[in-house]
Amino acid sequence: MELPANEEQDVLYWGGGHPPGIYTVKTGYAFLMNNFLQQDVFSDTNFFRILWKLNIPPKWSLFLWKLVMNGLVVKSNLVKRGIDIDVYCDSCGMAEEDQQHLFRMCSFGRYAWANCSLNISSEIDESTPFGHWIQNYILLFHSEDGKRSERVGTFIGVLWSILLTRNGRIFSNQGGCLTDLFRNYNTAMQQLSVWQRVGEGVGVNGKVSADSGAPPSFERVNIGCKREDINHPTNARLEVTIMADGSWLKRNRMAGTGWAYSEDQISYMEGGGTYGKAHSSLHAEVMACVAALKWAEVKGY
Repeated sequence: MELPANEEQDVLYWGGGHPPGIYTVKTGYAFLMNNFLQQDVFSDTNFFRILWKLNIPPKWSLFLWKLVMNGLVVKSNLVKRGIDIDVYCDSCGMAEEDQQHLFRMCSFGRYAWANCSLNISSEIDESTPFGHWIQNYILLFHSEDGKRSERVGTFIGVLWSILLTRNGRIFSNQGGCLTDLFRNYNTAMQQLSVWQRVGEGVGVNGKVSADSGAPPSFERVNIGCKREDINHPTNARLEVTIMADGSWLKRNRMAGTGWAYSEDQISYMEGGGTYGKAHSSLHAEVMACVAALKWAEVKGY
């Protein structure tokens, strides 16, 4: 530290105000909003840079782009265009069918996310815009796994199967039940596998190597790590111990949460994880506890 040339009392100086040096609530709020806007622009730029390079079929890339741009023909968008229809969700009938509700907040969508291999609690932080929610997960999986990320394919596959199930219910007089969801998901993942193998020069009937990666331990919980294919929910159990933890990065306020569970209080199995923004490390810990409890409720514990 450089020593001062003369003896003077230190003073507090605020560099984000006008005039300089004077802090007001208005200048503090403007400073925070400017940071958030810059982060959103940076996130959008990164997302669109990698979107068209993902190892997925072109129709999935276009589908993902439409989701981020709020361009799907859901009921709320049709009403905005002057079409007189019942705006409520055909699955639950509890709320207006927009993209946020259809793919995240509807009980049908929540079930799909909670029981897929990513084990995402989609209802957490519902204030996050749907487009940003998608970008956050795609950027996370891409940064950890690369452009050939299996988790990116699974994530988009769940979105795609939810849309196909909804369209089948409305346009093809199908039941739109969980059986249809499972069938659409499994078909979508088979089509993705075939497309990727053909793109790599492997025949459709070529032999695919099995995944031999060991599951992560409790000390290293991976957000959205692969566990199992989408399936029926686990049976309810009388007692389970859940250990949750949250981490927080002060410079950008990003938080990560994870939890593991045990039925015998000896061996722990991976539960799940998520991430978002938090105001403090304590806030991150609370987010982890809330997410773990919601996950336990969905699982029937």
